[in-house]
This record gives sequence, structure tokens and C-alpha cells, in this order.
Amino acid sequence: NPNPNPNPNPNTEPEPDADPKPVGWVRIVADFDPGGMRFGDEAALFLACGDLAAVLDQDESGWWRGRLFPEGAEAAPIEVGWFPCTFAEWIPDDIVLESEAQA
Repeated sequence: NPNPNPNPNPNTEPEPDADPKPVGWVRIVADFDPGGMRFGDEAALFLACGDLAAVLDQDESGWWRGRLFPEGAEAAPIEVGWFPCTFAEWIPDDIVLESEAQA
């Protein structure tokens, strides 16, 4: 009896706890205090001007889910949550990589 599914691991979906690959990197351009706001099951992030964030997901409402790196890309992220896209600007990946190399 041949196996109808030649793939021995048919589950190709990432694990729920897997670290998603960022869509890109942004620099926070203004402080944002969410005041306890939530987006779905996750809290909105406190942002400080100059922070870096790895964007993980983009909602059509203009809110982005990201991993916040307040000390720069070479440091450990502090949390994952949602923030309004109007408080961020895209930065090229090579700028992020340069900041890591200089650390």
C-alpha cells in the first residue's frame, strides 16, 4: 500500500511559538503611550522615539505587530505587541546590520 502523502511531515505550518521572520525594520519616530489599549489578545506597546522594532505583521487598520528593541537591534527584545504604523518609519535592513556590526 503506497503512502498517498509522500511528505513524512505533512505539518508544514510553523510552530505556534516559533519566532516569525520580520517583514522589515522600523525606527520609532515619536513617543506613544497606549494607556492600556489592547489589540486582540495582545497589549499595545509603549514606544519611545529612536527605538527599533522588527515588524512581524501588518493589519489593514494601520496597526503593526512587532518585536521592540529599545537598546538597538543587537540587544535583546523586551516584548512583542502592537503599535500604530504612524509612529514608525521603515529603515533599510543594511542600516540595522551596520548597527549590529558596530556593537
